[in-house]
Amino acid sequence: MGSIFSFQQIYLLFGAFILLIYWGFAFTIIYHLTRFGIGVQPKRISAVYFLGTVMLFIFAALLSTTVNVSGLSSRLFDSPQNNNMLQ
Repeated sequence: MGSIFSFQQIYLLFGAFILLIYWGFAFTIIYHLTRFGIGVQPKRISAVYFLGTVMLFIFAALLSTTVNVSGLSSRLFDSPQNNNMLQ
């Protein structure tokens, strides 16, 4: 009997969940640095952190668009004799 979700849907849901946690964590850090920081230095650190999170997000999004998930599932669940990870 098959699963309700396909491997691709599970992969996307897991990625969305991780992304939600990542952005929540980043927002919490940025909010607390800008709201409770005294002076200009915490706001500068917050701006650098924010730009870094945006750049990492763009990098991860670009890399995830080039991943062939269907090929990955066949490599994970096939027998080890037919699985050549270097190809």
